[in-house]
Amino acid sequence: MNSDEIILGVHNKIIGYPGTGKTTLLINELIRLRNNFSELRITYLSFTNEAVNTARDRLFARTDGKSVVFGTIHSIAKRVTANSRKLIHWDTRNCEICKSSCEYHLREFAKLYTSWYYDEEIKLDYTFTKYTLKMDGLYALNKNFNEPVFDMTLHYALSSLIVSNFGSEVFDKQIIYRINKLVSQIDIPRYSLLTSLEELMDFTIEWLEYKKNNGLFEFDDLILHAMDKSLDTDILIVDEFQDLSTLQYQLISKWGENIDTVVVAGDYNQSIYGFQGGTPQFLLDFECGHKIVLRHTYRLPRKVLEIAKDILQDENGFNSVYSNRDDGDISRINLEEIDINQLIIEYDSIFLLCRTNRQIKELDNKLNNLFRNRLSIAERAAYARMLNLYRNRQRGKINELLKQHSGRGELFLLAMDNGLTLQQLEKKFSVLQMKTIHASKGLEADIVILYDQSDRDMYSDEERRVWYVGLTRSRGSLIILQEITRKRTNYLSLIQ
Repeated sequence: MNSDEIILGVHNKIIGYPGTGKTTLLINELIRLRNNFSELRITYLSFTNEAVNTARDRLFARTDGKSVVFGTIHSIAKRVTANSRKLIHWDTRNCEICKSSCEYHLREFAKLYTSWYYDEEIKLDYTFTKYTLKMDGLYALNKNFNEPVFDMTLHYALSSLIVSNFGSEVFDKQIIYRINKLVSQIDIPRYSLLTSLEELMDFTIEWLEYKKNNGLFEFDDLILHAMDKSLDTDILIVDEFQDLSTLQYQLISKWGENIDTVVVAGDYNQSIYGFQGGTPQFLLDFECGHKIVLRHTYRLPRKVLEIAKDILQDENGFNSVYSNRDDGDISRINLEEIDINQLIIEYDSIFLLCRTNRQIKELDNKLNNLFRNRLSIAERAAYARMLNLYRNRQRGKINELLKQHSGRGELFLLAMDNGLTLQQLEKKFSVLQMKTIHASKGLEADIVILYDQSDRDMYSDEERRVWYVGLTRSRGSLIILQEITRKRTNYLSLIQ
């Protein structure tokens, strides 16, 4: 048996550092197990829909995928519970039915709990890392103070903490500490924390009771109600295990008690969801009968790998990872000096990664990104004509066309000088992706631009891991983008 093969009948742990082929190994093993043990039922779980879809597509590209069930933990939990209770969708941006349902339940809830009332005139919008809960007027106000004492983002997080500690005392110092830490990390109005927290806890407990009495679910409730259900499968594979919340970890552990073959895969150092109760300790402490460690990174050039090692300081054995690639450049550049458009012309994929969504909005306004808006029909026709004139060296006529499309002049000249056809130019509009570091997790690009600006805890272990995740998205060059007047993170200080 190959040492990199999953062993049936035991718990397996796969440690895959960035670019070491963890997902490839899992897909290869799925195919091997299906071919050799066709009677076995396999369930493949991952943290996000995107990760699940990627794994499913990669498997279906090579085989029919029969006997393999793919899903997120929430989707599989919903299937296991097979419950008719209604799921509340708080993200109402594109669903009037969801919005109407949310409004109805908050009104009914307000009737029962007279300390609260519903005011549809309140319109607030908060962003919680990559999870955006945009509520149009769905906020409770405290009658005594006549001001918002919470937003649904904070309520959602607190609900997660409460159900994560199901069966234990929730009003303890640990919960208070985690809520205070949460409030310090997200952009919400700074209320009087002690008063707001007490009000928020009261509301959350009452809301949990209302949901129970009215047959309602929120997403974390799905996990809670799946605790007493078994998962009918022969092999359970859980990818991105380090991203699990406390409640999700408890559910996987409970399911695993009755499944002979369990496979968990991940990277301790990519545990960056502490605000949801995630910790690298879940993966570190997972007891297994067979362990696979992938140490050869095919993605990272040596230079990028060494920076990643400096940031982690050999945390969890990362110093054993190696690369055979000598390409890739690392540089630091000021915001006013970067030529983002030239980079878009030169590369096929670029990530510009920021620590927060707020930084993305600010930075997007500062950059002179010619590729922000796609070409119109008239602009496409104009560029096609310019190309013909450019080949015939009819510069005068080109200048006349440039005057008619002055807003695109610089872009058209840049594209023509680099020999781009119309089709190649249009593809360049999807080259640059601005994301938070959290949103980039699991992805990669030819070049990564890290925006070196942070007002976070400069010395937390999780903050170190966040920056590690960001720079290890690069399969080529790495640029550290800075502003002289902005505070920078210590974790990138070694890059000059």
